Amino acid sequence: MMNLKDENVKRDLCIRLSRLEGQIHGISAMLASERDCEEVLQQLSAAKSATNRVTEIYLQHMLNTCLSTTDDQGGESKSVVMNRLVHMILTQ
Repeated sequence: MMNLKDENVKRDLCIRLSRLEGQIHGISAMLASERDCEEVLQQLSAAKSATNRVTEIYLQHMLNTCLSTTDDQGGESKSVVMNRLVHMILTQ
């Protein structure tokens, strides 16, 4: 099992996710107050972009971690781990 060990990356991702949480809460409030659909869609698009960026940063970090630690420790091959992670992202 792989974990996020780099504290700087972890902190960056947590900050991004906190912002995203606030953004989602704001979108919910926009819907409740019946804001213009274009404004809501713009915010939904921004939230999607933010989610994609968090995913990209996390995936890059985990691939780098996997590629530097697998095989050396007698675990799964690097290609197996990388393919599994990429498959997870692409099938969502």
